[in-house]
Amino acid sequence: MSGKRVNGNDPSNQARRQSSGQSPYSSSNSRNRPQQRSSDPRSRPTSSSRSGGSRVRQSQTGSRPNPDRPPANNRHRRLRRRKKSRALRVLLIILAILLAAALASAIALPCAAESLSLADLADAQDAQMIDMDAQDGAWTYPIPYDLLMTSDYIVLANKESLLDETYVPQDLVKLTCRKISSDPIQMREVAAQALSDMFDAAKADGVTLYAHSGYRSYRTQKTMYSNRLKRNNGKDDGVVAYPGASDHQTGLGIDVINKAGIGKKFTSAFANTKEGKWIAEHCWDYGFVIRYQKEKEEITQITYEPWHLRYVGVQIAQYMRENNLCLEEFTSEWKEAAAAYQAAGN
Repeated sequence: MSGKRVNGNDPSNQARRQSSGQSPYSSSNSRNRPQQRSSDPRSRPTSSSRSGGSRVRQSQTGSRPNPDRPPANNRHRRLRRRKKSRALRVLLIILAILLAAALASAIALPCAAESLSLADLADAQDAQMIDMDAQDGAWTYPIPYDLLMTSDYIVLANKESLLDETYVPQDLVKLTCRKISSDPIQMREVAAQALSDMFDAAKADGVTLYAHSGYRSYRTQKTMYSNRLKRNNGKDDGVVAYPGASDHQTGLGIDVINKAGIGKKFTSAFANTKEGKWIAEHCWDYGFVIRYQKEKEEITQITYEPWHLRYVGVQIAQYMRENNLCLEEFTSEWKEAAAAYQAAGN
């Protein structure tokens, strides 16, 4: 074929193509064919491909923060918290080890140290705390200082603190509550009123109490003590208090029993009766304490008497109960605190 250019638009050529079934827009004219947009969305350029360059530039200059990812400063705070938590756990483990070692050392103390009881250690610690408080010039004992200095309801009567034979309370009154007989029983006025209130409360709970013996003079107590010695071959067995050491002489002591005990010998079995249990549970609320407790016999030098109550006032009675103190222990404790307080210049 000669170098003559074939004109695709020549009518003769178009006629030949049509006669042969070839499209006017065949391969030779593909460059002149109008481009058709594909309906397949996959073949279309995406925004990501169009903005590829801008993304590259963003990755080079710093990407935008991801809203689903916490800020870096929050992550740093959590890391610091975790470190502190781990450090605290390690510290607690170390303290537990040290405590275990200290307990092991305490158990392995020589026999000489075993003579110190827990009560002795507690007393020593309390005394040290009282001394420290006194040095600060502050009164920190649970009972107000003025109350202890002025109250005559906490007077102590025992063999180490004897009442004079002429001691007679000036405010004695006759009891109006239920008694074992018609014979008059006396107590100091405030104690008599508290006893009456307690009897009324017991009655409301279905418990009936009887007053047996209240105030006794020094002479009466002396006679009772002498008779006890005669029956016991001259031996003081701690059943009857020594003259001047009787709680009854204060006018604040009272023997309380139930109906079944009238006319019978007092025994510690009273503590197991309905009336004895009620007294042990509620007497503190009315200012009374069980004067001669079972576990305090070596201190009081009097055998256990669950029927013998002593009025000391509500605040002091509740404090003695909460701290398991007999009157001797309480007196020693508060006097020690007062002495330290006064020594500090108060």
